[in-house]
Parts: sequence; structure tokens; C-alpha cells
Amino acid sequence: MSSSQSQAFNIYRDAKSLYEQRRYEEAAEVLNRASVCARSSKRRDDKALLWRIDDLRAASLSWSGDQSKKETAYEIAKSNCDKYGKEVNIAWKVLYRRADILVRLIQPNTAANVLNMARSHLSALPEPARQDAEKVLNSLSDRITRARREAQQRRLAHIATAEERDAELERQRLAALKSKKNYIQMLPRDVLLLVAQMGLRESPGFGVKMGLVCKEWRDLVHNTPGLWTELRLGKGSALSKAEFWLKRARLPLRSEPTRSTAKSSLRSVHIRETIDEGQLHGAVGLIAETASSVRSLLMHRHPRTYPDSLTGVCHAFSNLEYLSLSNAGRDAPCHRLDGNLLHNGYTGLRRLELSHMSIDFSARSLGGEASEVKWTSDPTAHLSGIRYLSIKHVDAVEKMNAVWQPKEDLLELMPDVEYVTLSDTNLHQINAPDQEKRNDFELPHLRFYAEACTTGLDLRFKHMFAPNLQHLCLYAYSHMLPHLDVVHQLQAPGLALAKANLQSLDIGRNKIDQAELLVALRDLPALRFLNVSLCGIDTNFVQALCRPETADDPGLLPNLTALSMIGHPDIPLAAIRDLVRSRLPPLVRMAEEARMKSKLQKTPKRSTLFGPTPAAKKSKPALAPTSSTPTLPSSSPAARASSSHLPSDSTHAPPSSFRPKLPSITWLNIDHCAVLEEGLRLWLNKHVRFVSNVFGMVDEDRMRGLKGFAWDGDWDEDCGAGSENKCQLRRDKSQPNAWYVHHVCDRRKAEVVVMDEAVTQSDGSLILGDGPGASKAREVAGW
Repeated sequence: MSSSQSQAFNIYRDAKSLYEQRRYEEAAEVLNRASVCARSSKRRDDKALLWRIDDLRAASLSWSGDQSKKETAYEIAKSNCDKYGKEVNIAWKVLYRRADILVRLIQPNTAANVLNMARSHLSALPEPARQDAEKVLNSLSDRITRARREAQQRRLAHIATAEERDAELERQRLAALKSKKNYIQMLPRDVLLLVAQMGLRESPGFGVKMGLVCKEWRDLVHNTPGLWTELRLGKGSALSKAEFWLKRARLPLRSEPTRSTAKSSLRSVHIRETIDEGQLHGAVGLIAETASSVRSLLMHRHPRTYPDSLTGVCHAFSNLEYLSLSNAGRDAPCHRLDGNLLHNGYTGLRRLELSHMSIDFSARSLGGEASEVKWTSDPTAHLSGIRYLSIKHVDAVEKMNAVWQPKEDLLELMPDVEYVTLSDTNLHQINAPDQEKRNDFELPHLRFYAEACTTGLDLRFKHMFAPNLQHLCLYAYSHMLPHLDVVHQLQAPGLALAKANLQSLDIGRNKIDQAELLVALRDLPALRFLNVSLCGIDTNFVQALCRPETADDPGLLPNLTALSMIGHPDIPLAAIRDLVRSRLPPLVRMAEEARMKSKLQKTPKRSTLFGPTPAAKKSKPALAPTSSTPTLPSSSPAARASSSHLPSDSTHAPPSSFRPKLPSITWLNIDHCAVLEEGLRLWLNKHVRFVSNVFGMVDEDRMRGLKGFAWDGDWDEDCGAGSENKCQLRRDKSQPNAWYVHHVCDRRKAEVVVMDEAVTQSDGSLILGDGPGASKAREVAGW
């Protein structure tokens, strides 16, 4: 031992003697000299002596009555934790000193946390030393408990009234009760599985997030194959993710020596364009062994990589129902769509989505090869079971009678199709017969047909008969085909039987003959939605839609509930007001007329919101009443009846018992029309649940009543009642382009039911019992 170190040790021994005599300030001063002497020694690696000096110095300062000295003592103790926290025999001692000083600083909660850290270091000590250390820490724990009690008493002493004291005691009791309970572990297994299933609707990776909460949740989700049904592969380690996912789904991995007989719960595979090529081949190799269980396959790849990406899964998808292929290279050609995914003769495909591709439906040879390369190996069989078809941004060539003799139309290969969407698609027909020579065919199950910005189809419904069609979209039909008229399409023979059941008609962005359109609309009594945006209609069209007040005449489109008429600024607001008012329920309309009559009697010279429609000046369109002596405009009888000056008893609508109950307008889009006045806006918002009158960029979804602006949302009269009950549309991420109404009204209360006797299957799905709660749950959820 060097002389400096020996001198430092002697000084430390003197200081310790002073500390034991409770002469703390003198001991602290002596320890300052010992610290300087020890650090000036040539052997500065004697950590034990340096720690003893700093520890005793911190202890001496902590007994001082000066708050600043106590804080200095805490800084020394905290520094010792950083310096000696990894030493086996010293770690718990420095933490003990830190907790001891925190008690003196009246911070018992923080001291308790530091004490727990000190206890974690006792396991590395030998048995005798560990027992002694536990006694020391237990003594400090008792001091912390007393400090907490004293702190609580001090807080209660500052509470003035007995009510505040009781409230504070109750809060502390509940806080103590909450600290003792682990609410995460209190949830039963069935409830956790139900939470997981609901979360998976929003995010396929929700099971991974639940597994990070605690060990119990991780064991539950990892051992429930029903939660690992959808696999998405993109950027990152796709191979390891696929291996992890398939293992959770009870899949036999190729690395295992023996093949397992466990069934796979994997139902959907989604491959994005961001996936690494090397990772993709390995992941596809793992998926190949369970491809028979996959029901949905979505791929967004460059078309030239489709065959290479799916090497090893040729004809492996024996139960595929949903196939979605999109082109990351946009306009690059794609000569073979399926990549031999489906074997010849397979008829189980139900849904097909193609986007951003250039396809040749006819047989052709590539590179001088004799073998034909088609868009699919067996189109006649593969398309025979299609229920849902979506083709968007596709440039296709149809060489008639080359692939599917004697079929003459692509849809003729799909006799059971129910949903067809053709958007921004160019169909080039080669060797196609004339329209007059084509054979007629029928699609009895077709419910929805949309043809937007598509060329090459001509008069589709001249030979295609859809007797049960309910939704027809001919958006921008004549805009892309100027030689065709959308009204002629409506009058085609194939729609003759469907007119009585047609519920929605979208003919926006078309040049139409208004008179012919009004004649065609007379044959659509069940129509609920009509889009005539940017079609050049005028006031006469709106007035023709006004419902007459006679009981024997339901008027034009009696069941109309949604109307979109963007881009018609010349239509006066009075005509729009009359249209909405004429379609109100009779009792509501009579109440409005009575209120209007009462106001006119009180202020006869004042023009009101529901007063007569003023005459339009020639210099500018009449957007609102501007004259105190209004005159009736030139309009149809229905409009004149709905906007008469003062309704008499003879002109009142008959009671509702004498006429069928007809719906009101609930969805109205008048963007880029006349600007709504404040009074009229408030009145429309009172009677119409959705009113749009914006003047920015035209939103096609808003114009066509789609997605977040869906006109046919699951909505009822109670959804908009009250200031707090504001139901709204939300995206359903489990399905593409799907939305649902999030209820917060009384209907929401009916959905919150107890699912009694719920049974969990081995794959994690729930089976509801037969109780009343379960029956209501099935009804609400549509199970």
C-alpha cells in the first residue's frame, strides 16, 4: 500500500469514528480530505476504498438539516450507482444508500423502486451474505412504509373539510386496490379471442401486437391458429415472417424431418411489390406445402416476374377462390396471368380482380415457340364459377372465337357472375361479328354492373340480358364513346326485365337528351339513387322529380332517396327546396305548410324561406327569394302544387293512411350548384341527413355516392338524432373498398349484448350458444 493510500485509509478510519459518534458534519469535512488523498494516489484502481469514502460521505451529508446538503448526498449516491452498479458485492450497497437518502428527502415511492432494484442483486451473493443483506434491506423497507404513512398523514392534515378527507381516503383505497389487481390477467380466454378477432379485422398483424403485452397473451395468440389466417409479405425479412406465420398456423415446415398432419388455418396470402426477390422464392417454397388451404391470393408484381415468383406452386392452389393480380410496372404486357396457379378444369375461382395490365385474351406464340401462351391455361373452366369480376386500367384484346368457341363475349364465360366492374378499360375486339349477328345470352344472377370510362363495348345490353340487375353504372359512357347515347343503353332489350327492380343508376359525365331521359326514368319505380352530375340538366328536370300531392299519382321515381346533380349552377335553389319538400312525409309537409302559413299571417310582406318561389330576373339566375311580392315560376304541375302561395284545405295532401308510405330524400349532392343560403342550409340539414354543397375539386366518390360518401350506408332515422349521437361511415379494412356505419345511437346499445355459452374452437373461432344474448348477437353481426 502506498503512503498516500495508507494516509487516506487512516483519515477514513478517523471519519468513521466521528460518524459513529454522530458528529456528521465533522465526519463529512474529514472525508473530503480522505477523498482528495485517495484520488492523488498512484494506485487509483482501489475501488473498495474509494467507494467506502464516497458512501460514508453521502451518509454523513444525508443527516444534515440543510436541504442542499441532502441533495448533494443524493448526487454522490447516484454517482456511486453509475460507478459501482456492476460490482457483485457492492451493487446492492450503493442502491441501498441511494434509497436511504431518498427516504430522508421524503420520496418514499421512488425509494421503494430503488429498493426493489437492490433486491434484484442479492441472488448473486453467497448464502450468508445474502441473508445479512436481506435483513438490512428489510429494515429499510420498514422505514419506507413508515415514511409513506407519515406522508399520507401530512396530506390529510392539509385537507380542510371532512368531505374532502373522505374523498381522498376513498381515492387512495381504490388506488391501492387497483395496484393489487392485474386487469390484463383477469380477462377470460374467450374474451381475449374475441378481442383478437375484432382487431384482426382492422390489422392482420394484430396478433403479433397482442403477443407483446404479456406472457399469458403471447401463449394464447401463438397457440391459436385461427388468428394467423392472413399473411402479408412486403419489405423486410419476408422469409422469417413466413416461417413464423406458418408455424403459428400449425403448418408443416420443409425443414422438419417428418410431415405433420395438422391442418393449416392460412386462408389469405398478399405479396407486395416491395418484397425482395431472394426472400420471395424462399417464402413461396414454404407456402407451397399449404397452398391447398389458401382461399385468397393477392399479388402486386411486375408481370414478367409472375411466373418466376410462383415457381414451385404450379397447380398447388387447389381451393383458390379469390385471385387479385395487379401490375407494378403499370403498362407492361402480361401474357400469362395465372402463372399456372390453377390446374386445367378448375372451376372453384369465385372472385377475379385485374388492374393496370395489358392482356391478350387470344392465343398467341412468343419468341417463335410453337406452344401457345394464353392469359390463363383454361379460361373456359377458370371463369365459369366467377361471381365477382373487377377489371380496372386494363388494355385488353379479345380475338373472338380464338379461345372460347363458340362464345362471343367475355362475360358469356361467367354464367353465374353477380358483380362486374369495368373501369378505364379498353377492349379491342378482333374478328368480332356485327352487333346484329351476335347471339343473345343471359346472366340471371347479375346484380351489379359498372362500366366507367371504358371503350370497345358498344351497346352491351343489346345482346346481354340481366333480368335481376339492381345497380347500373354507366359513368362517362358517352364521354368515352361520343357516338353512343346512354339513354339508348337504358332502353336496350337486355334491361327490359330489370327496370322494375333497378335501385341505383349512375349516369354522370354523360351528354343526355333530358326529355328522353325523363321518359326512360318512368320505367324505374324502385330506383333509390340517381347520379346525373355534369349531364347538363335544367330546372325542368328537377321540377319533374317533385312528388305530386294527389293520392293516386306517386310521381316520377317514387322511391328516390339519394340524388347527385353536381355542376348545374343555373338550377335555382327554390327548385331544389321544392323537390325536397315535396318528398317529405305528408304529416311533416303539412306541419311545414302550417308553420309557413302562420308566419305569413304575422308578417304578410316578408318573404320567408318556405314562401312562394320568386320570378327569375333575366340579368341573373334567381337563387333565392328577392321580392316582397313573389310570383310563381313556369314549372310543372307538381312543382306549382308544392310551391303554392297559401295552401287551403282543398289542396292539402291526403292523410298517410290513404297513400303508400314513400321515402324522403336522405342524400343530396349539389356541389358546384348555387350557393346555399344559411336559412335553406339549416332547413335541408334538418330533413336530409347528408347535404353536400362544396366548390373545390370534384370528388368522384362524393359525386357517385361511394366509399366514405356511400348513399346506401346502413343508416336509419335514429342515427342522426341528438347532439351526441353522430353515427358515421368508417372503412372496413377486412374487405377492399368496403365501408360500414359506426353506430353510437340506440342501435349501438342493442349491439352490445351478452353472448352466453360461447364455445371456442381449436382454431380460435367462437361458436355462440343458444341463449337470447347469442341469438341477438347473431342477428346484429349477421352470423
